[in-house]
Amino acid sequence: MRQFTIHPLTQERQVEAAKLLADEFNADPHTWNNAVKTPWDETSRWFREQYVPERAREGHSFVAVCSATRECVGALTVETMQFGVAHRELDTGDFNGTHVLVPQLDALFYGARPDAKTGFHAYMGFIAVHTAWRGTDVARALSAKAVAESARRGCGYAVGHCESLVSASLARKIGFEPVGRIVYADFQVSGGERPFASLPDCATVVALNLEPVRNEQQQQQHVNRL
Repeated sequence: MRQFTIHPLTQERQVEAAKLLADEFNADPHTWNNAVKTPWDETSRWFREQYVPERAREGHSFVAVCSATRECVGALTVETMQFGVAHRELDTGDFNGTHVLVPQLDALFYGARPDAKTGFHAYMGFIAVHTAWRGTDVARALSAKAVAESARRGCGYAVGHCESLVSASLARKIGFEPVGRIVYADFQVSGGERPFASLPDCATVVALNLEPVRNEQQQQQHVNRL
């Protein structure tokens, strides 16, 4: 059985992680950048030069590393976001659809979880697993590590959106619950334009209350001190 270990995304691993994430994103025809006709090389450059370096500096994202070859075989990005506040609208020349997605997440998340305090939560961003390593629990291990770190950092909830049955199933296995669905074709930017109208897909928004996870961590720390 192939072995791997999970590590924080660092500057040393960001080039490998960026390639994995960009390749996964570019290969999916139902993604924001393909909807607005962003060239693949531009998407790859954004992952490599902007998005992944930012996540590496934050230290809240993770990579899976093959124990034998030491190559990066999986990556998951996490952003600490303050939901419930004003967010920038998407510039249709920018394939980073998060800026138009977040307000949609706000409405669904707080509508389904009125007990959640407006504040900082962990937004589960992009995940990618090398094709040769799919089916080896890399995605589940990355997600579980991200949840544990988010709880340790004091985030209220872990929030994300699942675009496939596979990702929705994975989310359920590690404790996420569905809170609603968003239809990409409904997204509007300034002037009423709908840049994602060509996307027929919906996404399931999921959330996980991190307070029980944090309590369990604290209990385990207490046991370890005994």
